[in-house]
Amino acid sequence: MKQLIKLLVSLVFLVWFTGSVVLMIVSAKTGGREWLVPVILGQFFFVFGTVGLIAIVRSDDKRGVWLPALFIAAGVLTAAGGVLYRYGIILA
Repeated sequence: MKQLIKLLVSLVFLVWFTGSVVLMIVSAKTGGREWLVPVILGQFFFVFGTVGLIAIVRSDDKRGVWLPALFIAAGVLTAAGGVLYRYGIILA
């Protein structure tokens, strides 16, 4: 049962990662959707930071928790910046 869960998580991760990269490329090339690129990049940072944070919390050594937290914060700020830019709150 554990092997099936690991396989399912791996499959979901692979589909998410590939889909995000493809969507980022398509968004960058499509006119009017450039604002999605930082949003997708932000969710990459957020997810990878969360995975790192979970790994550190599960381990015995709790040092270095600041690095995944930095990735999570960068992800949230990058995605928020893209959304704010899209809705005209940030003027370029």
